[in-house]
Amino acid sequence: PNSFSPNKDGINDFFQVFTGIGVQVEKFQLLVFDRWGNQFFATEDYSSGWDGAFRGKDMDPGVYVWYINATVLRCGQVMHYEDKGDVAIVR
Repeated sequence: PNSFSPNKDGINDFFQVFTGIGVQVEKFQLLVFDRWGNQFFATEDYSSGWDGAFRGKDMDPGVYVWYINATVLRCGQVMHYEDKGDVAIVR
C-alpha cells in the first residue's frame, strides 16, 4: 500500500510487509524516514510494522520514505530483495 491510517480502529493501522505463501524470510530490514532523512522506524522483524508513531508520539499526516533489504528463500532459491518507496499517513 502507499498509505495507511494509524487511528487504532483496527483497519489499516500499520505499514508492514506481507510475504507470499511459502516464502521463508532469512534476513530482513525495514526503515522509515521523513523527507529530510530523519529515521523514524527500524525493524528486523518482518512481521512487525510501523504504527505511524515516533517515540510514543503520533506523526503528522504526510509522506514518509521506506527502504527494505531482505533475503528470502522461495521455491528452494535464495533471493535478495532491495527496494524503496514512499507511504502516506492519512489521519
